[in-house]
Amino acid sequence: MIFTLLGWVGAFILIFAFFQVTRGKLSPSSNMYQYLNILASLFLLVSSYKIGAWFAVTLNGFWLAVSLYGIINVYLKKKNNK
Repeated sequence: MIFTLLGWVGAFILIFAFFQVTRGKLSPSSNMYQYLNILASLFLLVSSYKIGAWFAVTLNGFWLAVSLYGIINVYLKKKNNK
C-alpha cells in the first residue's frame, strides 16, 4: 500500500513539474524543476522496484540520472558566473 501511494505521489510530482514548465512558471534549468524531477523519479523508482516493474525501474533510474546531471549543471553554471 505505501509503495503504491509513493508511486502515485511521484507521478503527481512529475506531472506537476512538467505542467509548470509548460505554463512558463518554472524554467527547465531551474533548481526547483530539477529537485521536483529528482524527488518524483526516486518515488517512482522505489515504487516500481517494489512491484517488480523492471521497465519502469530502468526508465526512472535514467530519469533520476538525467535530473542529477541537470542539477549539477545548474550548480556549476552558477558557480562559474560568480
